[in-house]
Amino acid sequence: MLLALRGLEKIYEGKIRRTIAVDKVDLDVEKGDFLSIIGRSGSGKSTMMNMLVGILHPTGGKVVFDGIDLWNLNDTSLSKIRSGRMGYVPQGYSLLPHLTVLDNVLLPYFFFFGKGNVTGRAMELLEQVGIFKPSGRYPAELSGGETSRVAIARALVNSPSLLVADEPTGDLDKDTTREIMTLFQQINRQGTTIIMVTHEPDAVDYGNRILKMEGGRIAELRKA
Repeated sequence: MLLALRGLEKIYEGKIRRTIAVDKVDLDVEKGDFLSIIGRSGSGKSTMMNMLVGILHPTGGKVVFDGIDLWNLNDTSLSKIRSGRMGYVPQGYSLLPHLTVLDNVLLPYFFFFGKGNVTGRAMELLEQVGIFKPSGRYPAELSGGETSRVAIARALVNSPSLLVADEPTGDLDKDTTREIMTLFQQINRQGTTIIMVTHEPDAVDYGNRILKMEGGRIAELRKA
């Protein structure tokens, strides 16, 4: 078992109403799984993803990654796991505007390892996702689709055992979506476990499991 969610919940207490964004979710993810999670906007998908990668603190429950209860760790240890053993492609814009495209991809490597030369791997990843000649370019010079591709390359630079992607192809055209999903499938076959949120019908069937989130709860629709 690579990842286990146990009674995971997130509740927002407002002055007028109480909102249960994630409702006591239990989920087991085996090494080598490729999960596609679907569901309407507001169903709790992104909230759950942010909790399982250690960004958003849950109201209750556990996130156990490779035997480690993430929310029992201090901030430094949690950040190390998130940068080194997980790759995360968040929804929306996430690149640092003052860093070049290449430096954005390299950032998780230097945060985790501190030193070394991994430029060649970063350049290879950028080419795999369709970004050529990145040296000297900044995020402001990229299209929305190119920005998404750079975020994917950044998430893969440390060869994570778990890749978590929240709408990774949301800004991409159909052909590029197919290219990115084929890359994800190759990465998965090489041993990386993938959890992906998607609204794209063309992306759903690349995984071995399809789950649906609704009203903060999750249910399995198909398992190969």
